[in-house]
Amino acid sequence: MTIDTLSFTAAFLVGLLGGAHCIGMCGGITGAFGLNTSGSAKKRFLLTLGFNSGRIISYTVAGLIIGLISSIFTSINPMVGMILRIIAGIFIILMGLYVAEWSRAITSIEKVGQFIWKFIQPLTKPFLPPTSPSRAVALGLLWGWLPCGLVYSTLILASASPTVLGSAFVMLGFGLGTVPTMLLTGMLASQLTNIIRNKNVRYAAAILMILMGAWIIYGNSQHLFGHAGMDHSKMNHGNMNHQEMDHSKMDHSEMNKANENSMEIDHSKMDHSSMGHN
Repeated sequence: MTIDTLSFTAAFLVGLLGGAHCIGMCGGITGAFGLNTSGSAKKRFLLTLGFNSGRIISYTVAGLIIGLISSIFTSINPMVGMILRIIAGIFIILMGLYVAEWSRAITSIEKVGQFIWKFIQPLTKPFLPPTSPSRAVALGLLWGWLPCGLVYSTLILASASPTVLGSAFVMLGFGLGTVPTMLLTGMLASQLTNIIRNKNVRYAAAILMILMGAWIIYGNSQHLFGHAGMDHSKMNHGNMNHQEMDHSKMDHSEMNKANENSMEIDHSKMDHSSMGHN
């Protein structure tokens, strides 16, 4: 499995199994859609779908942004990508611990976005209550930036993707994972929540995520520390293509000319006919 596939799977599981957390953050609004008796069931469903579509779009855009930023740093030093993937592996493990309800440490980073949310929250007021699908989408677009530890953790995971689109793909996975719980809030949420909160289901998913995280950490640590510990003196320079080297950027002043021993030159193999003796 590639890093994108692993990250997408982990992000989807976090979104799906973190449903209880999502209901706490956004369930009030989506529940209001379900309890709204002024419209038909179809309209309530469309409002809920519009709101969640807006959220997922925001998550995907955030993935694009974080992917672009990480790609800039990775282009400067490729080792940054490996470091990001190791950090991502750690967060996948933390996500697994959260899913199994063994630790909630990952939610502590929600404080990071409180400052930004102060400016976004007032923008949601014109769309409340969302009386049409378009207003629901607009509200979801804004609500997607609500401070959430699971979102921020998944963004860190997304930043480790090798491509910008890969980062967006990971965040899309997280958003899709939240859909079942959020879409059915106020309708069939209680039945779905019972399944999600089943210990066996959560433990199985948590163990899978922890193994994913450990595999990512191990693999990238081998590459990272293996590259740093390479003995370049043992490289076979005879197989290098020196024609493609940019000799203009080499520091020839550092060459150890003391090791040059002209006495060891085999003059019998030299083509003297091409030398200009004049």
